[in-house]
Amino acid sequence: MAKRNSKAAAKQDFDAEAMWLQFASQPAHFSQEEMREMERHAQEAERAHGVTRRCALASLTRSAQQLIDGIKDDRETAEATAAVSSAIGNMLQHLGAVCDVLTTARTRLDMALCIREDMQEIVEKVERKAIGGAA
Repeated sequence: MAKRNSKAAAKQDFDAEAMWLQFASQPAHFSQEEMREMERHAQEAERAHGVTRRCALASLTRSAQQLIDGIKDDRETAEATAAVSSAIGNMLQHLGAVCDVLTTARTRLDMALCIREDMQEIVEKVERKAIGGAA
């Protein structure tokens, strides 16, 4: 049984080393110009998302019956409702892409921190600060 554990540990060490080597050889994901362009688009999206978010929240202050009653006999309201729904869909798609980018960035930053023997201590210190604890 000790051999099996030893083999599993050796495989994990090999996998970790292979993952590290793959990470360490990765180029930057974006150029500075691409990053600035993405930031510009993000700021534009945030402005539009504010309106969409407020409309979505406002719709949640109505009962289902109120929504139905407002839409059933008024085409203009139905079209406005469809526009809000579409905008929410676009916002969800955008936010999903933002989540993907943030996940990639966090993974890369966490991987880079692995170079430090005191990584865990650093991470714990920062997390304590983030939740209002002592440094």
